[in-house]
Amino acid sequence: MKRTAVFLIGLTVISALAAKTHTEIKILRTAPYNTSCESDTDCVPAPGCCPAPCTSLVINKGELEKAKAAMHCPKEAKCPNTGSCQTHEYLCVRKTCKLVFSKDKDFRPRK
Repeated sequence: MKRTAVFLIGLTVISALAAKTHTEIKILRTAPYNTSCESDTDCVPAPGCCPAPCTSLVINKGELEKAKAAMHCPKEAKCPNTGSCQTHEYLCVRKTCKLVFSKDKDFRPRK
């Protein structure tokens, strides 16, 4: 019985840490950064704790250093095997930086 209780407590603590880590990373990645743009060259993917083949958070390049400084990646965070991403571009679409996939109506080569 004691082993079961210790195991359950340990599992609860690990789950809480994992949830906290995920939440912290999510908060940092969705902070209100400037996403306005005039051209495609203004747009860059936001930095992340784990390597990613494509990221949906696309920011103005002027915010890059601010985003890097705000990141606090926990050492215990385990990064998933990311694989690959379908063809995409980081584009300025209607004056907003966006991740655009090849099948989206706004897709075009980066200018």
